[in-house]
Amino acid sequence: MQLAVIEAIHEVKILNKEEVVEVAVKASRSREELLRRMTALNTYVALQGRREVEIPLELLRGEK
Repeated sequence: MQLAVIEAIHEVKILNKEEVVEVAVKASRSREELLRRMTALNTYVALQGRREVEIPLELLRGEK
């Protein structure tokens, strides 16, 4: 999945990768929607500037 690419490009470890995959797939109604979520996730990881990142799952669900 794209998470491996995101980790490699940003040289980061996503700590809650399994949960991210589960939530992203369940929250997406189409492949295009899943791709949009992964693109947003890429931006989030890029802005963190850390070696290890835990993704807030509410971001993937579209919650505030």
